[in-house]
Amino acid sequence: MSSMPTEELTEETGKQIKKLFEGDTVGMRYPGVTSTSNNYLSQFLRRVLSELDINFLTDLVLILIKELISNATKANAKRIYFEKLNLNIENTEEYKKGLETYTEEVLGNWEIFSRDNIDAPYYIKIGFKLLSNELLILVENNVEIMPQEYERIKKRIDFYKKNKNIDSAINEIRDDTEGAGLGIVLTMVLLQNAGIPAENYEIASGKGITRCLLKVPKSITPPKIKEEIKDKILSEVDKLPSFPETISMLVALCSSENSSLKQIADTIQKDPSLTAQVLRIASSAGYMQSNKNLSLLESVKVIGLKVIKNLLMVIGAREAMSKTYNNKELVSIFEDSNRIAFIATNLAKKPAIQEIIGVTGLVHQLGKIVLLSLDSKVIEDIHKMVKALTPDDELKNLAMIEEIAIGISHPEIGALLAAKWKFPEAMITAIRFQEKPMSCPDPFKEIVHTLYLAIRINEAFNEPDNYLSIEQEVLKAFSLDTIKDYDKFVENMKVKYAQSREEEKKASK
Repeated sequence: MSSMPTEELTEETGKQIKKLFEGDTVGMRYPGVTSTSNNYLSQFLRRVLSELDINFLTDLVLILIKELISNATKANAKRIYFEKLNLNIENTEEYKKGLETYTEEVLGNWEIFSRDNIDAPYYIKIGFKLLSNELLILVENNVEIMPQEYERIKKRIDFYKKNKNIDSAINEIRDDTEGAGLGIVLTMVLLQNAGIPAENYEIASGKGITRCLLKVPKSITPPKIKEEIKDKILSEVDKLPSFPETISMLVALCSSENSSLKQIADTIQKDPSLTAQVLRIASSAGYMQSNKNLSLLESVKVIGLKVIKNLLMVIGAREAMSKTYNNKELVSIFEDSNRIAFIATNLAKKPAIQEIIGVTGLVHQLGKIVLLSLDSKVIEDIHKMVKALTPDDELKNLAMIEEIAIGISHPEIGALLAAKWKFPEAMITAIRFQEKPMSCPDPFKEIVHTLYLAIRINEAFNEPDNYLSIEQEVLKAFSLDTIKDYDKFVENMKVKYAQSREEEKKASK
């Protein structure tokens, strides 16, 4: 299916989803040795879980399915390899002998091995069935679990019962002698932390077949999260300083009907850094001023109070973060945010949205800075885990992993910060729902969808194959529901952003 043209893939996905919601079992079949990177599967799952209003579980479920596919593929590959060596995999001594070279010869040369054995008589099937209260996902391959393998599985399950936490799971993976991966223990831990009982993950094997069943409930009970970690993060937010006094005073002046432009300009003038930024913006190409030598008062008039106020919120937020954290990734995050803000402003169709989306884009990653700055071994291990999970298709959305593993995601942290600093409700909501646009409240749908799509387009600057993973409803709202239109818009944004940077450099000279 993944070899279809993109528009046909999108249409095929729609047909499969329709059949699923009508009560049919739908699925797909792959060769016995296959890649876990599959855009069709990602698109299909994202749209199904969005329909069920549990799209926040998409990345978790996709990771688990990919792990099941990976396990089935390795099991199939092991059989193929043993057959080529004329070794009896059921014989304990011959099993040990084959295993001595399996890792190096097969896993170490995976591309060549999978290409040479794509027509081997093994398969992997994925099936989906929608019941009244849950989505059933079945991964099947035509290889039976060996006694030695079953002992390993049983050992891991017993280990899980004794050690139900991320740290122990990570250490278990590190000690895995037959290859890294998510593993049964970590699968169960992630399910538990997502509020899904470990019993919803089942393995059965017999008569030459292995079936792994994952039951995804339509309604998730609030998970028992790691309160000590969440509390630490929340206390970190509480410790962050308020805006500098001058900025707080200026925001208040901009919000007051009794303030004069001269009063605001005079207050800005007391801060050389603020003065320089206002003058630079007023003389930039965006305001099309023939006179490049505007006074501060004239600059305030040109820019307008709304823009000044938005500018002040961004400056205040960034100053507070920069003074608190000396993180080397701050510059990169701010640059990334600048680009997203630019894209979002170009996407916005209404002037009211344009006014607020730019500043929202500039501050939407504040929560990520907090997470990156935590001196926590658990946070470090979570990011190592994410990297280990998807070596061939790095996970785009870290928010899900953060949320299920530690109880709070970086968008939520950012929203808490925005509320602490008294940002407008629309901005707080956009920051909170930036990664799950289909769950946002209706009054803020347009600003949330604009920010979400700007983030995805920014990703496409370096990773051009992300179209299938974007919410189709959002793409349609911006008339980008064909891959041709989407790619054209991405390229246009690249050119326009590069031009804007050049204009800024000229204006600053």
